[in-house]
Amino acid sequence: MRPSCLHSDRVPLGAGTPVNLGGERPLMLVIDDLHWVDHPSLRFIAYMASRLEGVPIGVIAATRPNEPGADATLLAVIARDPLASSIRPRGLRPDGGRGGV
Repeated sequence: MRPSCLHSDRVPLGAGTPVNLGGERPLMLVIDDLHWVDHPSLRFIAYMASRLEGVPIGVIAATRPNEPGADATLLAVIARDPLASSIRPRGLRPDGGRGGV
C-alpha cells in the first residue's frame, strides 16, 4: 500500500519520463541536495522510485538529515522504499582532506 502522500491521480508518467526511457537502455538519475527539491518534484521522485523494480534505472540521491524546510515525510518514504539502500559516510578527520589537496 502506498503512503497517502503518493496518490498518483495527479502524477502522470508519460512517454518522456525516466520510467519509460529506462526501457530503451540503462539510465542513471542523480539528484544532489534532495532535501531542497520542491514538494511537487519530490512527490514525483517518490512516486517514480516506488515503480522502478525490474526497470534498468538507477537513482542516486544525496540529502542531509534534519535540513530546515525539507519535506521529512516524503524523504522518509523514499529512504524506506524496499529497493533503496542508504550510505551514511562519516565525516573527515581534521587531517582527512590533506591527501586530496
